[in-house]
Amino acid sequence: MCGGTTWEELPSGEEKLLDDRTWSQGPDGDEMGETRVEVDVVATFVEKAPELIGQLESALQTGDTEAAKRAAHTLKGSARSIGANDLGMVCQEIEYAIKEGQSPNPAIVLIHFKKLEQATEAYFAKKAA
Repeated sequence: MCGGTTWEELPSGEEKLLDDRTWSQGPDGDEMGETRVEVDVVATFVEKAPELIGQLESALQTGDTEAAKRAAHTLKGSARSIGANDLGMVCQEIEYAIKEGQSPNPAIVLIHFKKLEQATEAYFAKKAA
């Protein structure tokens, strides 16, 4: 998603699923095009996140607040590292709610993740065609 010229299939309607600024500059500060590295990073996140979401849901169901905080925190950082800032914000809110002794509903994380997953899958399918 570099410089607004790549990953264009990932925005869904008015919603921007990944932040262009995350991928806008190369190591030398130059504008760069889509790279294999960024595609792999996003694909890895999409592949690994369901396990963390499952851990979050399970920990909340069993009352394991430490495991729930850890899963929410990991999801938050991973989402933000790929520019999925909305998903990161949802994870931050869940992490905060857990710290405050509340029992948040992790379904909102899954909803945000599914949007990203579907858009990413569509992107890869289009690239493969």
